[in-house]
Amino acid sequence: MHGFLTQLCKEIYEKTLAITKLIETSKFDRVAFPWLEFLPPMHAVASKSSTFALNEIMEALEDDEINMIGVRGIRGVGKTTLVRAVGNKIKESQLFDDVAIAVVSETPDLGKILDKITDSLDIKFERRSR
Repeated sequence: MHGFLTQLCKEIYEKTLAITKLIETSKFDRVAFPWLEFLPPMHAVASKSSTFALNEIMEALEDDEINMIGVRGIRGVGKTTLVRAVGNKIKESQLFDDVAIAVVSETPDLGKILDKITDSLDIKFERRSR
């Protein structure tokens, strides 16, 4: 029994070293493609109002006088799904080179919002502490 435990401990130690080495050498900036996050859920069904809202947003995006668009409403009405659909439509139409979507909650964290946007646009910058 003692020999078995010694061998088992040796195998565990070797595998732990191998895993640690893999973790240290496998640092990735991005794990998934950014466009995957724009896919709306399969169960999403377009209603007349969401189709209207999507068309209104697309028209606004083509207007050079408009430089910001916000979507707001009560929880669960489909804001994120709508914005993802807009993101898909923008990518399909090639209206813009890149699309970034950031969910802003009731208690926004500016750092997380900026991180999300810069990650989506593949922008690298160094944060400075105050």
